[in-house]
Amino acid sequence: MDIRSEIELGNAAQVGFTIRGKKIQYNVAEAKLSCLEKSASFSPIDNRITLQILVDRTLIEVFGNDGRVSMRSCFLSDLKNTNIAMYASGGEATIISPDVYELRSAWL
Repeated sequence: MDIRSEIELGNAAQVGFTIRGKKIQYNVAEAKLSCLEKSASFSPIDNRITLQILVDRTLIEVFGNDGRVSMRSCFLSDLKNTNIAMYASGGEATIISPDVYELRSAWL
């Protein structure tokens, strides 16, 4: 999957995604993006962040604000779990552009 979103942070404390049971979360107060065991700092621009999340069988790759931050994490998941959820906690946020693209397998 290739997930691209622009998020207006509003007054939310955290915003993020749950993909195949794994959390990708942005903590607004700490200006920190976390994915699996990794985290990186980056600041919003005009109270907005953009995220691009690439997911394949064993890898999640996250790019924040057009590559100002990037992180890669390996994981094992149930390949039948294709669930994607977006969330905000501690307040409200607005998803400006939620785009999700299914990628074809390179192994076919």
